[in-house]
Amino acid sequence: MCYIKSMGKEHEQKKDVHPKNTLAFALLVIAMISWFQSTPVIASETPPQPIPIFLYHHIRNVKERWSVSPSLFEEEVKYLFDYGYHSVAMDAYENAVQNHTELPKKPVVLTFDDGYEDMYTHALPILQKYGMVGTFYIITGFVGTNGFLTWDQLSEMQKAGMEIGGHTVHHVFLANLPMNMAKEEIEKCKSELEKHLGNKITSFAYPFNDHNKTVEKLVEQAGYTNAVIVDIHYGDDPTNPYSIPRITVGTGESMALFARGAEKGYAGINPSVQN
Repeated sequence: MCYIKSMGKEHEQKKDVHPKNTLAFALLVIAMISWFQSTPVIASETPPQPIPIFLYHHIRNVKERWSVSPSLFEEEVKYLFDYGYHSVAMDAYENAVQNHTELPKKPVVLTFDDGYEDMYTHALPILQKYGMVGTFYIITGFVGTNGFLTWDQLSEMQKAGMEIGGHTVHHVFLANLPMNMAKEEIEKCKSELEKHLGNKITSFAYPFNDHNKTVEKLVEQAGYTNAVIVDIHYGDDPTNPYSIPRITVGTGESMALFARGAEKGYAGINPSVQN
């Protein structure tokens, strides 16, 4: 803009400018103004990073791939608390993405798959201690069986502010099933959760990360508003509300890697992925 103004002053000082030159100059000014108006404004601050979504399976003292010890889990949740992160449910996350509703500063999503009993005995007390919430994906056919949550526990967790999501009836490979069976697994899971908990269920997680476009459409048609995956498959769109990637947290995860995931989101620890 300064350049345009300085040229204007220079032009005004030339009283004997030829009309053709005057017309050419005017056209040049108009072109430059149009260029400035059409050029995107670069913000002075770094754009916000994608919201990180973490995935846990077990919170227990067992040394196997998908188990995180209660002490490590508390260290991770405390890190989020100490550094000003605020956990939100998947419903709030998706509402913000789709409808631009406001989220708290430095939002993060904590999700838990399968509905193991240690979600109630270990994860819930730690989340409550630091004022965090989580989204818990439940296999309805396993509720009340050995090692899994009961309906009473799920109801108590929901009343404590936790979000409950669907994870099928029997934890099956949905893409390998006939469409009618996959449809039943997805829909029945939702209806059972809503019947027992008295609340609308909007989020879904694919067992074994097994999904394709047909399965995603079945989830959408069942009335879920979003669905989460684990790692991105070839052809997945991370901006699709029915294939939202998550960061898996496993045994012995370093705090440095966890911190990077919290700061940068899924793409931060998977550089080849563009959110």
